[in-house]
Amino acid sequence: MRKIALLTIIMTLLLASCPTSGSVNMENDYKEGRDAIHSLIGIWIPELDKTNSLESSSISLENKTICFDIPGDSTLFGKISAAVKNQIPQEPASENASSIRWNLEKTIDNRLHKGFLEIILDAENAEESAIYINTQLKPAYRIKLTASQGGSVTLKRGENAITGNETYGITDDEFTLTSSPDNGYLFDGWFNGETKLSGEATFSYAIASADIEIQGKFVQNNMTQSYTSRRAEFKAVCGIELPELEGLEVSDFDYQEGATSYCFDITDGDNLSQETYTTLKSFFNGFDGLPGFAITHPEDNQPNGSAIEWTSTAG
Repeated sequence: MRKIALLTIIMTLLLASCPTSGSVNMENDYKEGRDAIHSLIGIWIPELDKTNSLESSSISLENKTICFDIPGDSTLFGKISAAVKNQIPQEPASENASSIRWNLEKTIDNRLHKGFLEIILDAENAEESAIYINTQLKPAYRIKLTASQGGSVTLKRGENAITGNETYGITDDEFTLTSSPDNGYLFDGWFNGETKLSGEATFSYAIASADIEIQGKFVQNNMTQSYTSRRAEFKAVCGIELPELEGLEVSDFDYQEGATSYCFDITDGDNLSQETYTTLKSFFNGFDGLPGFAITHPEDNQPNGSAIEWTSTAG
């Protein structure tokens, strides 16, 4: 009986000497930062005894931003990193001897949020080395790209094409929208509903604070092949896109590299109609402040003459 009693006393003493969960004496400010991180992203950093947060720390759960700074060395950095790795299923986005970072996604109030968690070791001053635990979440907004009949569209983030032309980004994330018309069609522009966002074939769009669906619209090309090709060449040389006009044939005057002028003749069948001539002249009147462009007619007194000539001496 004495042996059993002695063994019971020894076991009791051993158990009392082992730390248990909740036995760590965390400082209030450390506990506050630890709880805040868990509240925001669901991750626990280790319980640490007698550790205070640094004055550089800042916590804003309202803005979903936490900068939690504590004193620490490479050993503590490794301990915290290992504890977080055990709770996040995906591999870190980046990792080296003094920093580790994860990209995060979390749904809050039925809205997807994107953000990050990073742990940084600042050991330049060995006596005052510190560990910075930063995390932030921002609401993400959907961008969806569609195409009307007559062409295809591509959505890219950086150099990477987005599968299905639909993804999420946070405010100010930039995407590149590219259009490719089919044969017999022209690109008309990028539209959000009835609002035209751009007429450029390639368009950079920065996410605003709202979901958006953008359609690339295409229209049938009823312009002649000669006018279509010269219209594209004129834009490449002069930076001006001529009006979309049907039935116009263009004389074959190719631009020569390095030339200081560019011109071609346009005819509307056998004669250039008064309506077409007025349309073209009105179009170029909008460029009065741009030197080097002129629009002429062989016989201004006879506007049903045979041609219009544009000349650029801006080169």
